[in-house]
Amino acid sequence: MPNVTVFLGFFIIAAAFAASAGAEVVHSTPRNQLKRRQPVTPLSPLPVFVPVLNWEQQAYVKAHNDFRRKVNTPPLGWSASLTASAHAWAMQRRGDCNYRQHSPNKQGENIYWMNYKEFAPTDVVQRWFTESNNYDHNANACKCRMEREGCECGHYLNVIWSSTTQVGCSGAVYCDNQKGVYVVCQYNPSGGTRGVNPFTGALLSKTPNNLNNPKPNNNIPKPNPFPANNNIPKPNPVPANNNIPKPNPVQANNNNPYKPNPVPAHKNNP
Repeated sequence: MPNVTVFLGFFIIAAAFAASAGAEVVHSTPRNQLKRRQPVTPLSPLPVFVPVLNWEQQAYVKAHNDFRRKVNTPPLGWSASLTASAHAWAMQRRGDCNYRQHSPNKQGENIYWMNYKEFAPTDVVQRWFTESNNYDHNANACKCRMEREGCECGHYLNVIWSSTTQVGCSGAVYCDNQKGVYVVCQYNPSGGTRGVNPFTGALLSKTPNNLNNPKPNNNIPKPNPFPANNNIPKPNPVPANNNIPKPNPVQANNNNPYKPNPVPAHKNNP
């Protein structure tokens, strides 16, 4: 009986080994077929941001133009490139919500940050427009000699600058683990140039903020040139000698009483 048990055990182990060997052959890939296998398609990257003139972008453009209408500056158009640039910078700042650091681009730029809550695009632009209270429209200068947080004019000037023609905004980007909301708007051409009238584009000759203006001030009136010598009154010419009375000519000696009488002719001489 023990011999039968050993034989049956050996048979079971051999059968299991054969089954295992057969499975390995079936599920393995022949070496000569490895080159014919198609490469694995990599995972698609995250979708690239494509600026679209959707309702949010239209709301930002409309809000800007509503406030520009209050100061009689021309309306802005929407820019896809500015929208993409503004969105890219907002995404870079989503980790820290740093609203005091601007992008390295040359466009004009406004940045808005607030604690997380619902808001409309009009609320953002209106917050920038309220800086008009800090701007002296008679002198065309900011009342804040040293602009600082709470006393600024730059956001207001970017909104209403007359020569700016395009705007693009990032839309709401949540930052710092959704503790805040970050919005960037960019403008082209950029405004806020010191020493320039924001409503007409003319150079300003006298403004407190024009001290560091590198452009020459061509509006300084030039002094009048010296009058030409032709306007100096000339002296009267010396009268001609023809007007000087001439002396009477010397009278003939015939009337001279000292002239002796002529000697009588000898014809009557006896």
